[in-house]
Amino acid sequence: NGGLNSNGVFYIGRPPGSTIQQCGGNIDEVRITRGIGRYGVSAPAPTTPLTSTAGVVLLLSMNGAEGGTTFTDNSPSPKTPVTVAAGVVTTGAPAKFSQSGNFTGGYLQYADSEDWNFGSGDFTVEFWAMFNSASPSARSIVFGQGGTNGANDPVVLLKTTANTLQLAGTFVGGAAFSATSVNAVYPNLWYYIACVRYGRLILLYVNGEVWAVTTSTLALINSTSSFGV
Repeated sequence: NGGLNSNGVFYIGRPPGSTIQQCGGNIDEVRITRGIGRYGVSAPAPTTPLTSTAGVVLLLSMNGAEGGTTFTDNSPSPKTPVTVAAGVVTTGAPAKFSQSGNFTGGYLQYADSEDWNFGSGDFTVEFWAMFNSASPSARSIVFGQGGTNGANDPVVLLKTTANTLQLAGTFVGGAAFSATSVNAVYPNLWYYIACVRYGRLILLYVNGEVWAVTTSTLALINSTSSFGV
């Protein structure tokens, strides 16, 4: 499960210094699981808030005071963001469940951790997202680690200018992977998104359906910097 080190940050939203637009919308119920590909055949959209189970290394319910900047991690190894960039707040409108994080204009950034080193093992990054009315046709980063504009990330999820979703990343040795959806996302709708490695499959699920897939047995690089949302 080892990986070549790269330099960058692990972020949700737009990475610092990026010239790519921030996420542009709301994110709810972020759960990252290391060592387990939760969905190999289908990824049904959950009807209740996500919970902490085996392998969970980050769990953000996005619950907090209206307009608050405290983002509590309910995983077994709680983490506090080292940066809550201006503009990221908790809000009850809109929210998939109780509250969500408004990521228009900012990002969350977490310190480097071995928890972010997926190597050649399985993993799951899942969350609910609603892109706002200002986001169509704008390339934006939803989450990633390592590169300024999504380059040299172990794993990164982008929304393209065609409003499709692109799951990409970098393997040890420098080879890159990319899987882009045919379907597009639309503003002001909630989407359940799950980015999964399940054996040799690297899958992008949206609302329970596979939107993009690629295959590899190679190990992902290991960034030594922070992680961000």
